[in-house]
Amino acid sequence: AGQEHGKNRESEFVLSNVLFDLNLESKDYPVSLDVGLGGVVTPSLVDNPDDSAPSWGVEYADFSISPVENLTLEGGLLAPVAGYEDTYTYNNKNITVGVLASQQPYNAYGVRTTYSIKGLGILNEVDVYGAYYRNRKDEEEYCTSTTCPHDAWEAGVSGSILGTDVTLYHYHVNTLRSLTGIVAEREMGIFYIAFNMDYWKWSNALRKRAGINGDHSIGAALYVSAKVTKAIEFPLRLEYISQNKSRIYVDSEGAGDIYAITFTPTVYPTENTYVRVEGGYVHANNGFEDNYGNVKDSKYYLCAELGFKF
Repeated sequence: AGQEHGKNRESEFVLSNVLFDLNLESKDYPVSLDVGLGGVVTPSLVDNPDDSAPSWGVEYADFSISPVENLTLEGGLLAPVAGYEDTYTYNNKNITVGVLASQQPYNAYGVRTTYSIKGLGILNEVDVYGAYYRNRKDEEEYCTSTTCPHDAWEAGVSGSILGTDVTLYHYHVNTLRSLTGIVAEREMGIFYIAFNMDYWKWSNALRKRAGINGDHSIGAALYVSAKVTKAIEFPLRLEYISQNKSRIYVDSEGAGDIYAITFTPTVYPTENTYVRVEGGYVHANNGFEDNYGNVKDSKYYLCAELGFKF
């Protein structure tokens, strides 16, 4: 999710998101255009951005048309459906992207079709979608030592069951690996709860060429956030991943089981501003290096963020 890299930067300051969203909708025709101008560098629990500030460009450009009722066609530089956390971290409950979300797909050029089915009893409404992507915004995303992917396809279904929003998705990076996952989220009083589970599987041919001994990984993340007042919120993220020598999340066959915890107390001084501090911990055997090149089993993360929405 986003452009992340594994190097340690000397600067401790990161301007993670600078984004201007331009949305144009026609009152007379079922068409719209949503364009994001700016840039993003995405800090995660396992990777630090190389840069302290993003470069300027088009982050997404989604042209949408509904030629008939319940059918939506999209084209352009699209954000994928797969995964729970957002590349643009101001939309998330935490400052950093979690371990699980660090391998979920970033924006790519393509087309997507969504069809809505209504009147299904307790499901109320179900959206079925399919997409094809030709090129990735981050050209190095999912690259291995032997190949870089060019195209991918995505399919899934989403709906609401008794007040719980559920999405099932499959994202296939051709000739490389595939992701199958589920997201469920629900509000219960002052609590917001979400759950995300992902299963990654390598292409057998690619795995053999790259010398990777594990063919899959499976992991889950639980998100619990308590909004005790309109201006104070306490988000908690818990993660567990069984990497199985796949080197998907951490480039170490001996990483074993990966687990992480992130806590992000947040204050909203006004409707359009927020201040949050975050403490994080992630463990993976021989999974990390410090600034001096020493191999470590765990990493602690402490950061703060000031955000403005206008």
